[in-house]
Amino acid sequence: MSDTTEKGVELLDKLQHLATDDTFLTPYARRRTRYDFAAELISFSIGEELYGIDIAEAREIIKMRPITSVPRVPAFVLGVATVRGRIIPVLDLRMRLGLGKTDVGPNHRILECAYDGDLYGLLVDSVRSVVRLTEEQLELSPQRSTDSDYVRALGRHDDALIALLDVEEVVTFEIGGAKWT
Repeated sequence: MSDTTEKGVELLDKLQHLATDDTFLTPYARRRTRYDFAAELISFSIGEELYGIDIAEAREIIKMRPITSVPRVPAFVLGVATVRGRIIPVLDLRMRLGLGKTDVGPNHRILECAYDGDLYGLLVDSVRSVVRLTEEQLELSPQRSTDSDYVRALGRHDDALIALLDVEEVVTFEIGGAKWT
């Protein structure tokens, strides 16, 4: 055989071992369907507690930026921030949940989320990770009371309890008797 033919055979041999759609995606799809996840959420902390929102509602994790105050809004509405040319309201999630006011620092994050086509920023202490929970790891919230309106469900992950928040309840509030979302 000539040098060119030998190199061609070697190249073909190497190409057969490269990942293709079949060799890469098929095992990935099999691995994904092996687990039936009841919830996929982005987890974050407020103080020592872990919370999460449905990953489908999360849009972006934003580093702290200037927030412009807005008059005559509830105390938990910090104001508005500009994100990629859009103006979004920013809510102090700690205050919204009745856990006190946040002392905003450079390590805090704004978790941009969407509800009903609108974008909102939720101020959190830190964003942790994406968490996938099975049916066995997830418990629907007990009978809702006024204190737990914001919690949709509770999940157990790596010996930690995560409160899955209901974004609709968190971003919906009244100003002057009118419902605002």
